[in-house]
Amino acid sequence: METHKQVQLRERRTELRKPFRARVVAAFTGGMSFELRALDVTHGGMGLLAQFNVPAQSRCTLSFRVRFKDGTTFDAMATATVAYSVFSSDHDGFKLGVHFDDIALPLAAALARYMNE
Repeated sequence: METHKQVQLRERRTELRKPFRARVVAAFTGGMSFELRALDVTHGGMGLLAQFNVPAQSRCTLSFRVRFKDGTTFDAMATATVAYSVFSSDHDGFKLGVHFDDIALPLAAALARYMNE
């Protein structure tokens, strides 16, 4: 039987995450754009690193490039919602979890290909 502490420490994410290193431009409502760094990706969202705190539920458009092992690339754009933003002393910045809102079929296919490489 699991203890209370073990239940608290169990991973809450259900999707497979894969390390993903890319420059991501995030354009937020109101016209402000920032360059962020991608940490990982799933079929449904990304982990990002920012130098500032972004409020949960903030909406943005993300632009990034997916690089495949064979050297080809896919230029992606997706709307997303910030699920959380927490300071990480290990990364000296704020780790953001974002969920893609409506994923276009070409992006879904590109992410599936990347995740399966």
